[in-house]
Amino acid sequence: MRAHIFNVDEHTFPVHRDRGFCGTGKIGTPLSSYQQALDSPRTFSGLITDLLGTRLNDLVFFYESQRGFHGVYQIISPPFFDPQDICGVGEFGNEKVGADLPFRLLIQCLYYFPEPVPEDLIFSTSEHERTFWILFYRKIQGPRGCITIDPDAARALMELLIKLNGPPLDRESSPFYYDPEFDAYHIPFPPGVISPEGDVGSDLQMLDIPLVPGSRFRLEDHLRGWLVGHLGTMHPDLQRVFGPTAHIEWFANNVPYHVARRNIDILIYHRTPVGELIDPPLRYKYSVVELKRDQAQPQTVDQVIGYAKWVAHRLADGEVDVVRPYIIARRFQPEAISRASSMRFNRTGVQLIRYEITGEDQVAFDDVGTG
Repeated sequence: MRAHIFNVDEHTFPVHRDRGFCGTGKIGTPLSSYQQALDSPRTFSGLITDLLGTRLNDLVFFYESQRGFHGVYQIISPPFFDPQDICGVGEFGNEKVGADLPFRLLIQCLYYFPEPVPEDLIFSTSEHERTFWILFYRKIQGPRGCITIDPDAARALMELLIKLNGPPLDRESSPFYYDPEFDAYHIPFPPGVISPEGDVGSDLQMLDIPLVPGSRFRLEDHLRGWLVGHLGTMHPDLQRVFGPTAHIEWFANNVPYHVARRNIDILIYHRTPVGELIDPPLRYKYSVVELKRDQAQPQTVDQVIGYAKWVAHRLADGEVDVVRPYIIARRFQPEAISRASSMRFNRTGVQLIRYEITGEDQVAFDDVGTG
């Protein structure tokens, strides 16, 4: 189960909810074109990367400041750039989401819960604090428009919604889903046409990371964005590095794990289905990925080992052998390779992966070796 939380407020939430979309951006910095965002990469690359990590049918919750967590919605389109003003419906017709939230995707209401989960309930018990660790560290580090939460947190958040509201209402029963002025359900997001494959109108710019063959990624955010945009696909090199696509249970980028703005570049949970013997399927590996757009140094090895130790202690009940550290870089200093070879974190060591941009949307990955 993959799920994401989008930050909203009392003005933007009704627009997102009633018009069926999520939006993120930099408040107060409107954009008129996607090229503007690409020309200011340090401002917008992280926001683009967050949305590139979404997938069709992922779950969406909204966090409304001062109120709590709303749910449950489902993603029905890939992410795209669209700066047009989107106004609310009915009594919220004067509210709008504009060009400062132009990175968007379409959603539909899956289940409607009238009462949101208050934020203080999320951290009301030590068990909840352990489950919602991503939200805790993200809150301490500072807001982010889109937060990916792990399957345990998504399940717990839905349980809290049910405990507060009872069984959910179908989306057709939502008082916000029907508009008598149009005598129709769910006034669609323009252009309002979604193909069976989940594609939106051709006049909208899909989010992507432009590549130049033979060069390096412009920013580590771009490398991160390309990777999370292709994880779980049939890319042969990524399957060779990270294992079968069907075994990728969950992944996220810029995963917070410390109050001092420390983040894991990419974290992946792996599980394997074993018929009906174990339900849910067994989670058997955690991949911890550190990225360098250019050259990995010896301290990069120390860095990923530090992340791996935290994951082993916090998420894997101390089982270091189920945690696999990776470094993906364009080049590796000889000292970095030597340090990885001498570092004995667990039986598998540190996996070193070299990337190469081979086409306008093609990246190849080769094993350098393991520690």
